[in-house]
Amino acid sequence: MVACAFARGCARVLVCALVMGVAGAAAQETAKPDPAAESPDASEASGAVEAADGDNKTKNSAALPGLVVETSPKPAEKKAPKETKGKTTAAAPASAGEDTQHEVPGIVYGQALSDTGMTTFNAANVRMRTDGSGDANTFLRNLPNVQYQDDTDDEPGATAGKSIDTKPLLLSISGGRTYENNFILNGVSISNITGPVDWSDNLPADDASTPSANNIYGLHPQTIYVPTEFIGQATIVDSNASAEYGQFQGGVVVYDLAAPPTDRYHASVSASRHTSEMVNYILATEDGLNPDKRQAPTFEKNNLAVSVGAPITSDFAFIAQASRKQAETSKQKVYYISDDWVNENSDNIFLRFAATARTDLGKLTLDVSRTDYFQHWENPHGRDLYIDTQTESTTSQLKLERDLAGVRVDSVGLGRAKLEARAFYNTSETLNTSGGNTTYNWLNQRRRTYNATTGTWSTWYDTTLHDDWCRGMDLTQADQSSVQFSCREGGYGNKLQGQTDYGVQAKVDGDLLLGSFKLGAELKQYEGRRARLEDYYFVGSMAVASYPSSYQTSGGTSPVVSAINCDPSDTMCDAEQYAGRYTLYEKYDVTAKVAAAHTFAEIDQTWEWFNVRAGVRMDYDDYFENVNLAPRVAGTITPFEGLSFTGGYNRYYLGETLYYAIRDKQSRGYTIVQKHDADGVPYIYDSYANELIRYQAAGLDTPYDDEYTGAVRIKDPLLGGQLRLKYLERYSRDQFESDDCELAGVSQCYRLTNNAWRNYRSATAEYTKEWHRLKTPFYLDAAAITGQVTWSEQTASRGTYLDDEDDPTIKPIWYNKASYSRAGFQAVTGNLDIPVRIGSTLSTVWFNNTLVLNFSAGVNLGYEGVYDTTEQYVDEDGIDHDVYGDKKFGATLLLDASGQINITEQAAIEFHVNNITNSKGNAVASDDFPWVLGRSYYIGSALRF
Repeated sequence: MVACAFARGCARVLVCALVMGVAGAAAQETAKPDPAAESPDASEASGAVEAADGDNKTKNSAALPGLVVETSPKPAEKKAPKETKGKTTAAAPASAGEDTQHEVPGIVYGQALSDTGMTTFNAANVRMRTDGSGDANTFLRNLPNVQYQDDTDDEPGATAGKSIDTKPLLLSISGGRTYENNFILNGVSISNITGPVDWSDNLPADDASTPSANNIYGLHPQTIYVPTEFIGQATIVDSNASAEYGQFQGGVVVYDLAAPPTDRYHASVSASRHTSEMVNYILATEDGLNPDKRQAPTFEKNNLAVSVGAPITSDFAFIAQASRKQAETSKQKVYYISDDWVNENSDNIFLRFAATARTDLGKLTLDVSRTDYFQHWENPHGRDLYIDTQTESTTSQLKLERDLAGVRVDSVGLGRAKLEARAFYNTSETLNTSGGNTTYNWLNQRRRTYNATTGTWSTWYDTTLHDDWCRGMDLTQADQSSVQFSCREGGYGNKLQGQTDYGVQAKVDGDLLLGSFKLGAELKQYEGRRARLEDYYFVGSMAVASYPSSYQTSGGTSPVVSAINCDPSDTMCDAEQYAGRYTLYEKYDVTAKVAAAHTFAEIDQTWEWFNVRAGVRMDYDDYFENVNLAPRVAGTITPFEGLSFTGGYNRYYLGETLYYAIRDKQSRGYTIVQKHDADGVPYIYDSYANELIRYQAAGLDTPYDDEYTGAVRIKDPLLGGQLRLKYLERYSRDQFESDDCELAGVSQCYRLTNNAWRNYRSATAEYTKEWHRLKTPFYLDAAAITGQVTWSEQTASRGTYLDDEDDPTIKPIWYNKASYSRAGFQAVTGNLDIPVRIGSTLSTVWFNNTLVLNFSAGVNLGYEGVYDTTEQYVDEDGIDHDVYGDKKFGATLLLDASGQINITEQAAIEFHVNNITNSKGNAVASDDFPWVLGRSYYIGSALRF
């Protein structure tokens, strides 16, 4: 109690100091600055830029001295570039080692007046918004029109598998699905076009006994997993996108990694650690009880990042970067197998090398990045039965940048033209590997009848053959719903899915008439592949010598024999039992290619108080053979400095897709039934015909969004901050939907259609303000605040490109007297839809740049939603459903804190605390996984030279 009281007292003091410090900063904002009071050794940093205020020069601000030892004179300050009306340029990505670690975060609201949906963040601003895990995507969590939480999740509890999964966070932007965003790394798309959504979940559940045979686990919308530590700057576009951006229906996320340093040698090392001992787990079952006495997951995570860069000559520089996230956990096997624990682990490696050279041709950049991701899952219902998921991805490019000095026509204002061209080559492959190509389900025990009077079962079969690794249990104590217990071993075979893409792109921009222009083109070739590398056998049930087999209603039963006489080559047979029924999934290897061309043209012109940006984008691919023209238009009125109004209309087309092409003609799997003769020799009694799963996709239109936007930008007359108000409507049409089709000899056929649709609208407000070079009695040196509020709603049809209604392992949902597949239900209920979301950040610098302290908050207001009632319903066709109902979800708050304590000029301690208020949100966990994450923290250190 004393400790709690002390903690509360410290918290009050800290909050008071923060509030009084910011209040003092606001007071200084209105007072005339005193040059003598400014810190003489404070460095300059990029601040927030608002295009609507008419000042196109990036504002400089004081910031903390970085963990950098100056070994050479500072370069002379560069002159500001020539101003272009109606346009502001975001700061270039920071070079490695630049003094960005302790800058007060800077935000740029778009590169032009029309960029009302674009926001660019510097490296420090990205880091302070993440959750401390090293995943760059987490910085987007509380931004406008971004959603990542799913209150309809029927299994929100913490699991061993979730605790070590370090793949990037999935995001819905402006109502799009999580796989409809375009992620761009250093100018090249790293989006997965082969279909990152499969039949079932991304990974098997902790307690899963039978993973889907046709599923490929570990798929993700991104091919490269970008670490936070190497970000130079990051940009998100949620609306009013320039014609330069395409191939999305959600949003665009652009990551520019740190550039090779050109001033001197730079090196940095950072390490952090996170364990289950740093987590406060919350019991989140509906009744607050833990009837099965389940333990919370235990885990360890370690993150290491290293960066080295330097100029070799005045014209040549390089940077080499590597990061590694390692995680491990353990879980206990089910009781009837043993009391043993199995270990699971993941390994997330990122490697990068980049070099720049200034030549007579221009500036050349070679940039190569690679992701190696590995995660091990083990089945608790057996021995040595596992799936290893591994993603290996590489993106390589050679880029040319040069000024086109010869392109100049003064009569039309043409000049300052620049060329950016690149050739790129990308590969990505996700593999599922296992310890064999056969899953054995040895029958260990089977109960016969239940005596309600005595409360006991009579035993039909109980073997000792597997007691050394599968002990069984006292059948009189087993749950009444359990009739038999099987001992599983073997493997799940080897599968893969991947893509290779390569191409060239070029962009020219410059001044024209009363503003600027952009022209660009891209040619690229994709090849997708999906394969089962060997035949896979799944033993569904065993036939036993000591009692009759009756798998067929005709043809009689197998006789009772004393022993089974196995063929020595039959691995599915032993002295007492053999595979009475097994399924064969034949190997397949499907490849598909698509060639695509993209071009765009755009002008941005300003006549005194009126600005217009008009562009068009043309996309074509030879798979659907559609020529898609996407207009992009936005107009802005600026009645006076500090106030502007923008309206726009845009069309966005989904990019290339090979969802169906690489899934067509894969083996569905067919059943083989065996019996045995009087001598106990098994023989094939019946074999069903092999079938292919067919996916038909021809004659389709390309899905698209029509978008209407309105925005107001205001420069705060009191504090000088920047306010942006936006309204957005999107109408998604010709969306992909899976439907049944009929083909001779095929019972599982899917036809892709354009029958689905989706509508989304939102209203947002954003504000940012920074204070620099402060002198307060509370030792606050600098501060920045941001805030954003989003209201949104959406409606959608029930279809998706890959429905799961025919997968017998996935139970459908019953809601409002109608049946839905899991994927279809998610589409109808809004795809992570939470209507009102509020985000804010507070960044502060204290004690002469010794302490950096940041806060980030996300608030969801209450709303009407749906939830899993845990009830069951059987429809008229005898299909069992999970029943969902309506529910009022309450308001939630997630408050994070992060910071850095500078021990020396080269060394610092870093920390990150998530969910300070220890909130469980709206999660209702099951009895199987009753714990959810509460307050947690990361601790780390950093060195810079």
